Amino acid sequence: MTRVSIDDLKLSTRARNALNHMNICDVEQLLNTPMKQIAEQRNVGAKTLTEIKEKVNKFMLENMDNDEVEKFISDTDRNDIFKRNFSKEEIEELSRYSIYDLNFSYRVLGLLRGIGCRDLGALAQMTPIDIEYVKGLGKKTYDIINNTLGQWLKDNMLISAENDNDVISEKECHFFHHLNEKIKLIYPNYWKRLRNIVLCADNIKIADWNLEVVNEEHIRQVLTLSEFRDSLINFFLQLAPNGIIEKDEFDKRLATADLEFDISVLMDIFFDNMICITVDEYYILNRSHVMQYLQERYVCNRERDKEIFLERLSGDTLQKIGKKHGVTKERVRQITIKAARRVRFAYEDYLREPYQFFKLSEKEFCKVLVS
Repeated sequence: MTRVSIDDLKLSTRARNALNHMNICDVEQLLNTPMKQIAEQRNVGAKTLTEIKEKVNKFMLENMDNDEVEKFISDTDRNDIFKRNFSKEEIEELSRYSIYDLNFSYRVLGLLRGIGCRDLGALAQMTPIDIEYVKGLGKKTYDIINNTLGQWLKDNMLISAENDNDVISEKECHFFHHLNEKIKLIYPNYWKRLRNIVLCADNIKIADWNLEVVNEEHIRQVLTLSEFRDSLINFFLQLAPNGIIEKDEFDKRLATADLEFDISVLMDIFFDNMICITVDEYYILNRSHVMQYLQERYVCNRERDKEIFLERLSGDTLQKIGKKHGVTKERVRQITIKAARRVRFAYEDYLREPYQFFKLSEKEFCKVLVS
């Protein structure tokens, strides 16, 4: 390879000074120098390393043939660099999601942000070599990041870093792209994820669908599936944050939401699936009564403990409950405290606000609670 000065890489002053300090004058010397060695230099941080790596990669692509690249990249490194084979479309889709969606520790999030990796599109293209440039992140952490991202892809986008053997016809691809665009305000996700949900639905026979065009019946059938219930609730709450809103005001907000399908279809879905109910001139998010919530969702291996907890909620004293079940007052107290911790959501969502708002006494509140 003809010797090329590092000045031709058009590096920043900081990066160029670091390389000059190491007596690296040309690109060939740079390619033969381990990045770990560069990382150990004074005033060289993650951003500087990333800059050097990007300039080197660009140079290799534009100026070197395969034999020359072979000289500087080992078989292992080459497999790591090119093992992810995401399409441009998939990278664009991944870029819509933040690295916060993967629930990394604050330390890992800070380190990733430090190198400009803020979305899953950037993260999906990182390799062990990229990770090597990041001070504080080792191979073990890379494996955690890689596995977490892989599981997220499997759960949410149905694409693989290896390959995708699922052959989809052009007509079907176009149909689900279009369907995904239609409902993206309610269910913002990847079209392959949407397709998989539809294909797995027991009450939908895609063979009976006309895939030439997306119609309102397609949208109705899809949004009625249980997988979309939470998304519908969240959309309702976007328009009515308090869970209750005047009909006229709701209709105005819905009209300005830029839905890609008829508003009446969505309202039918809301009411048919009991997402909301009508009371006088209001739409109200359909929430369970607190006692229904506790009885439906409370998980307890012992029926007696469940009874004790519900009796205590109804206002019975520790002594009365203990006598009924043949346990001490202290035992009743322990059971109710343990149960209360397991249904903390119910207390926060159902009990605190009405208790504070109406300023009820404890006796009045207990009476309202079990009525």
